[in-house]
Amino acid sequence: SAEAQQLTVTLPAYTPDDEQSPAHRVWATVTSALDPSTSAAVEFTYRAAPRVLSARFDSSGTLLVLDFDQDTNGQAAQACPTYFGPADLATLGNSPVCVWSSPSSLIITLSSGATVVPGTSFSFIMSS
Repeated sequence: SAEAQQLTVTLPAYTPDDEQSPAHRVWATVTSALDPSTSAAVEFTYRAAPRVLSARFDSSGTLLVLDFDQDTNGQAAQACPTYFGPADLATLGNSPVCVWSSPSSLIITLSSGATVVPGTSFSFIMSS
C-alpha cells in the first residue's frame, strides 16, 4: 500500500493590485517529480486584511461603530480583548462590550473609564 505523504506549501504575502478588490483567486498545482501523472490542484483565495472604513460615535457617545471595507470573520458578541491589546483596550473603558452587528460592522459599547475621543487611534490584534 502507498504511504501517505504530507506536503506543506508556504505562500508569499499577498498585496492587492487594486484597492477596490481585496481578494484574488489563485490555482495551485503540485505535481510529483517521481510520477508526473500524479498531481493535486487546489483553488484558494488571497485576501487583504480588512480595513476600517469609518469609525463613529452614536448620538449618545456610548457606542463606537466601526465599519470595515469587507466582511470579516467576526460574529456575534466577542470579548473585546480578542481584538485589542491592553493599552488600546483601556481607552474603551473598564469592561467594554464588542458585538458584530454584521460581518463588516463592529459595535463597541464603551464602559466607565473610557477615554477614547474622535482622533484616537488604536490597533487590532491580528488573528486568523
